Amino acid sequence: MTDANESLNQKPIWMSITSMVCGILAALAAVTYDITTTPIETYLGTFVIAGAAIVFAGIALAKKHRGKGFAIAGLVTGIIAALLCW
Repeated sequence: MTDANESLNQKPIWMSITSMVCGILAALAAVTYDITTTPIETYLGTFVIAGAAIVFAGIALAKKHRGKGFAIAGLVTGIIAALLCW
C-alpha cells in the first residue's frame, strides 16, 4: 500500500517540460530573426513565449515539482530569448 501512496504524492513534471519547450522555441525564434525584415509582432510573440517559459520554470522550481533540470533549462533559454528580443 505504501507504493500506491507514494505514486499519488508525486508532483507533476508537465510544468517543467512546458517551460523547457517554450524556452527552446523562444530561443530558436529569437536567433532566426532578421532585424531589417521582421515585424514587431514577431518580437512581441517571442517575448511572450519566453516570459511563459520563465513563469512556468519559476513555479515548477518554487513548488519543487519533478524535473528540476527541465525547469532550469527552460529558465535559462527563456532568459536568453528575452534578452535577444530586448
